[in-house]
Amino acid sequence: MAQNLRRKSKKLQNLFHMKTKKFFYFAFICLAITVFVSCSSNPEKDKVVNETALMSGSTSQVTDIIGVHWKLVELNGNRLSENKAYFILHADNSVSGNGGCNVFFGTYTIESGNRISFSQMGASRMYCDGKMEVEKQLLQVFETADNFTINDDGTLSLNRARMASLARFVVVK
Repeated sequence: MAQNLRRKSKKLQNLFHMKTKKFFYFAFICLAITVFVSCSSNPEKDKVVNETALMSGSTSQVTDIIGVHWKLVELNGNRLSENKAYFILHADNSVSGNGGCNVFFGTYTIESGNRISFSQMGASRMYCDGKMEVEKQLLQVFETADNFTINDDGTLSLNRARMASLARFVVVK
């Protein structure tokens, strides 16, 4: 009788181990599928073009500026020769770049009529001799710009209302 109980106990242990293994395999497969699905690209979600921009017919200009490395060449009417400042508008509505010394980041929104606004802007805080004034002015451009223009020469201008360009950028290839 004791031997019979040991056999049944051993069978129950084996059965428990098999069910536990199956459960963990099942849980692992579910987790792997969840990770795969959540990390996959969704083309509809990745589109940054707002419905209002699509309806206005300005889609080509909107998509022309996204994902492009824009180098600063003019700031408040002054041409800049030795300058490394740039920014990139990412498809997830984030913006990142470098002001010549510090990296900066934030979010942007594009609306009909080539309107653009930047928000939640932040930057690292290193000091670089001789580069801080340009960087400070560039970050002010992001705070005040409310529209953009792609000029005939392919440059991008960030503007405030109908005034002259606050900053001009060229594409870096």
